[in-house]
Amino acid sequence: MLLTAFLFSPLALVYSGERYGFNGVVIGLFTISLVVGGGFFFTALGWASRVRKARKVRTLSEDPDLF
Repeated sequence: MLLTAFLFSPLALVYSGERYGFNGVVIGLFTISLVVGGGFFFTALGWASRVRKARKVRTLSEDPDLF
């Protein structure tokens, strides 16, 4: 999502500027910021919900050679 936004945003911004003028540039910049923000949000959401490895805590009763 982020890669697509960074690759195609200059083309979309130029196109909207040519077609709609200054309002097209403003709307294009707003849309690009929403797409990039959404990409970072969903990347952070996926990173936060990843599966973590459970760490086994060794105790003295399980491993007498621990100390």
